Amino acid sequence: MSIAQFVVNSTKMNIYNTLSFMTMTVKFFKKKRPLESMLYSAIMSIQYFINLKNESKMAKYRRNHLMYRLNQMEEVIENNNPHNFLGGFNINRLQ
Repeated sequence: MSIAQFVVNSTKMNIYNTLSFMTMTVKFFKKKRPLESMLYSAIMSIQYFINLKNESKMAKYRRNHLMYRLNQMEEVIENNNPHNFLGGFNINRLQ
């Protein structure tokens, strides 16, 4: 086998390997679509950050409402306390 024949065979093999790699790469991109998934995740994160302000407003509203209800309950408990001279049961008010 001559050197020229060896060079031709190795060149053919290199071209074959390169084409095989290219076809595998194209099939991978067709199957997995990494660019589309990256774009989708970027859009979803932008949408999440846009909606974050509304969600924080709702969370603040819920917190304030729960604190209001808690204060109402504490006030009712304090007014119905038998040890409080203005509150308690009717018997304690008469005394």
